[in-house]
Amino acid sequence: LLFAFVPPEADFPRVSADLQRLAGPGRSVISLSSTGALCARTDGSPYCAMEGRQGSWLWLPDGLVARHEVHTVDLHVNGGSARDRVAAIRGELERLPVGLPLSSGQTFALVFCDGLSASEGFLMQAWYESGRFPCLAIGGSAGGKLDFSGTYMRAGGQVLTGKALLVFCH
Repeated sequence: LLFAFVPPEADFPRVSADLQRLAGPGRSVISLSSTGALCARTDGSPYCAMEGRQGSWLWLPDGLVARHEVHTVDLHVNGGSARDRVAAIRGELERLPVGLPLSSGQTFALVFCDGLSASEGFLMQAWYESGRFPCLAIGGSAGGKLDFSGTYMRAGGQVLTGKALLVFCH
């Protein structure tokens, strides 16, 4: 399981498509646009320059995560009231074909939202209401340029916006 954090100045569609070549059976590559990627700098800061093209990555080997599943959830960003959005996202979560056995002792979920969707609260409210996921949820949001022009994620085929990525790890 490989996570690539792509800085805002990089060509996200091209970089994330190139990274997908590393994917294979049992090996997923997930790309997230990110501001503030970690890197080695001579000035002592652990963060890459925001205007640069250098990103970072996180590799979770089989010894740490034996199995995983990646799912995409529509965040219904144009879905009406807060209650309507939570209900729509809950419906999405209830339909997920999760094949891993979920338990608080052996499973965790990495949860990433489109950073411009302002949907983290709606997603987690729907998560708890669904009662389907008895595991720790760890996550954040894709980041982007400070002009709020876009945040992006990719797992497999298409660049995603207005979505959340859920990665269940066992």
